[in-house]
Amino acid sequence: MQAAVSSLACPAATGVQAYTGWGGFTPKAVLFLGNRRTTNGGESQSAAANNSMSQCILGMMDGVNSGCLHDTDDFTAGDVRFDGTGNVITIAHGPSTPVSIQAAFSAFAAGSFSLNWGVVTSGVIVNYMVLGGGDLSASIISDTLPTATGNKALSGAGFTPAGAILIGGNNFSGTTGTILGGGAIGFVKDGNSRASISSNYGDGSWSTNPGVTGFTNGFGRYTRTDKAYAEVYANAKRYEGDFVSMDASGLTLNFATVPTATGSLIRALCLGGISVAVGSLNQRTSNGNTVVATGFPVRALIIMSIIKTNGTTIDTAALSWCTGMSDGTNSSCISSISGTNGVGYMDRTHVYAKMADSTATTPAASATVTFGYGDFTLAFDATDATATEIQYIALGDSIGGAFTPHRMPLGV
Repeated sequence: MQAAVSSLACPAATGVQAYTGWGGFTPKAVLFLGNRRTTNGGESQSAAANNSMSQCILGMMDGVNSGCLHDTDDFTAGDVRFDGTGNVITIAHGPSTPVSIQAAFSAFAAGSFSLNWGVVTSGVIVNYMVLGGGDLSASIISDTLPTATGNKALSGAGFTPAGAILIGGNNFSGTTGTILGGGAIGFVKDGNSRASISSNYGDGSWSTNPGVTGFTNGFGRYTRTDKAYAEVYANAKRYEGDFVSMDASGLTLNFATVPTATGSLIRALCLGGISVAVGSLNQRTSNGNTVVATGFPVRALIIMSIIKTNGTTIDTAALSWCTGMSDGTNSSCISSISGTNGVGYMDRTHVYAKMADSTATTPAASATVTFGYGDFTLAFDATDATATEIQYIALGDSIGGAFTPHRMPLGV
């Protein structure tokens, strides 16, 4: 497979814009992350600017379907939303203010992809990862999650996935309005290799409730390494589901927790023909290296964290996210936290950065990454005393397969 990480600047005018220069191969899927910053670095909360708190947490497109998980946080009523209206990049500044940038898929071509910009703020940086190669199959399944417990088949990929990246959320509009949403990211390979994170703020303004009982207004963040998809609204779970099977044209999840109404939208980026590793690790509490074995040559790495330690309970201290990606040479990440304070950050050198719930605009912890033949290494160059959990999905060349014996001719 092939992978390339780079960045683009939002144009000054709406319309179609092509992007090249990242590797020369034809894309099969592209992932995006960014915030309202125009340069690397951090920014503390302010009502006037707030560039770093409003972010595209993770967007993805396959040439047909797309979706975007984004945070409209303005530190007063901001929240996480899912844009399932055809956009792959959405960054909105607050729930009742205009969208800052928004773009939809336009085209894939040899050595390029094109976006159709519907809303622009010139110079805003968006980071992206392009996935391709002759061995890779990629397809995004679009669906709505159930409001009854039990199995849910996500189908339509056209092949049996080796792994999948899930994004979803409970707001259908995805942009502005009074209905507050929520969202989640999941990585899944099989019943032993899956992970999910969710973080949101709920202020109770969603009509009566978002289909869950027992929630109170405030923050909620939740991480599981034994579930494929988990989504919270404030301090209550809306969804919790686990892996059942990879199927001939998608995958099946089993949901033990569902809302009573308003099923979330979900997008499942199914990946086939390659090797996949899904797992988690703890951030180091002192500078140094952490080596993670994958068993195959890594070509692409995507990480996620909600900036808390492992656990099975919903933490109500803050809303926080970190997403990052790397091709082994180029990396990028965004990070934000909104609790007592609000601060956000963008970095195009590190794959991981953790912001503290303070006014500090530099990361409390960060790491670069290198790829090996059968592993990847996170080099932590800044750390703090909290062993924050980091989840990952690593992608690489397919190895193994059926052995076919050959008789070699003998010579004299």
